[in-house]
Amino acid sequence: MSLLQAKYISALYSGFRLMPPFDRYDLPAAGKIKWKIINDPAAYGYFHCDPELTIEISKGRCMHFSTISETLLHEMCHLSLYISGFKHWDAHGKTFYRLADKVSNLYGFDPKRL
Repeated sequence: MSLLQAKYISALYSGFRLMPPFDRYDLPAAGKIKWKIINDPAAYGYFHCDPELTIEISKGRCMHFSTISETLLHEMCHLSLYISGFKHWDAHGKTFYRLADKVSNLYGFDPKRL
């Protein structure tokens, strides 16, 4: 059995969106997001907003709970910046890393991996 299934990712997201720091962003409910499992050995995941909000997690890189969670949290950082109207929501700049560092410290992940 694989933990990397859309229904499990959606459930994790539902919990994380209610917890700090995501609870202050008014993120959409899991049912408003399209969940995709992809097989990209070069990437952990992606967040897309066009044509619909989509979070993709790659089975090419994420097969364990820790990497699935870290990747989901990473994509949730992008989503949070997008929802906030940040112009460069898709970039890995200072604003992204400020949020990612908060998430890493709070959840005990290596900030370089998030």
